[in-house]
Amino acid sequence: MTGDKENREEIIQDEVKKSPLGEQIENGPAALEAKDALGTNDLNSDLSSEAVNHKFGLVEILYGTAAAPNETFARLARKPPVLKSLYTVIAIYIFSWLLNLSDLRNAELENMIMEEFGQISGQLLGNIFIAMGFLGIIFVLLTWFVVSGSLNLWASLLGGRDNAKGLFVCYGFAMVPGVFSEVLQTLIKLVGLPVIMNWLVAILAFIWILYLQMTAIRTTQGLSTGLSLFVALTPILVIGLLMLFAALLVLAAFLPVYQIFFNI
Repeated sequence: MTGDKENREEIIQDEVKKSPLGEQIENGPAALEAKDALGTNDLNSDLSSEAVNHKFGLVEILYGTAAAPNETFARLARKPPVLKSLYTVIAIYIFSWLLNLSDLRNAELENMIMEEFGQISGQLLGNIFIAMGFLGIIFVLLTWFVVSGSLNLWASLLGGRDNAKGLFVCYGFAMVPGVFSEVLQTLIKLVGLPVIMNWLVAILAFIWILYLQMTAIRTTQGLSTGLSLFVALTPILVIGLLMLFAALLVLAAFLPVYQIFFNI
């Protein structure tokens, strides 16, 4: 009995499909819209998976950092390219160090040192600069690691997602505006523009870097813009408080001498 019932249902379904009304139901606008929707969803899923699986090239990352930091950092936060960020930070430091070294040579620093400390061979002076360069890059890498790790901890305490690796990478690429600042300041010195132009370039570069750092914190930690800006400003606030504390200590140390000298 069950088999006869199933055969009758199959015959009825075939007759419905063969009828004009059945064809309209199967091939009608609702069915076409459903197929289109399914096809669109499949296409969007393919595009989204392709976007996630697409690996950023270094040039694409640098361009995105300057032109579209929100989208770029959001993608970097999902798959942080640590080595590319490390190469970028090292390249930025070496480039800036070479520019500063050329500025020192243009300022005839070697002659000034020889006048102060006697005859120093050019090779020894070059070795000193190279040693300073190596120490500087170690300091930059350690500072980058400590600051990004501390800010990740601070952001997680404020409700962030605790994405230390993503913040580390994005903070490295946030140093990119420093290259433009160094190049512009060197050109200003070569052209002979007023010194205030150097200060203006430095301030604009600082604001740009601060914005990129805030964007890095917001995209990697999921905080609001206000909290992200507060976290990004934390190192500056800490340094300012330490400087104020040091100034108060110096003032307290020299206060007795000041009172004796001025008979207060």
